[in-house]
Amino acid sequence: MKYRCKVFKEDCSPLDAEDTSLPLNSYLVKYEDDGIVKYDIVISHKRVDIFDYYYDNFPAIHSIEWTKGKVNPKLWQDPRQSNKKK
Repeated sequence: MKYRCKVFKEDCSPLDAEDTSLPLNSYLVKYEDDGIVKYDIVISHKRVDIFDYYYDNFPAIHSIEWTKGKVNPKLWQDPRQSNKKK
């Protein structure tokens, strides 16, 4: 695994970062792709991992900011994954 970050939501609205059910270690990344400004929500423990990923794939990074997430990362569960009972 070259990059230690997970893109949670691609090409989303900046208003999606206002969601308090996101984990504390989530960031809103503003970058430019083919002249179009896009936003992603990314989960990572280190901001430098996010920077490395986006710099290698989209060199025009505008900003990396915290989201309004308030959930402990250890307790947060991705709502897109199904909860299977054991």
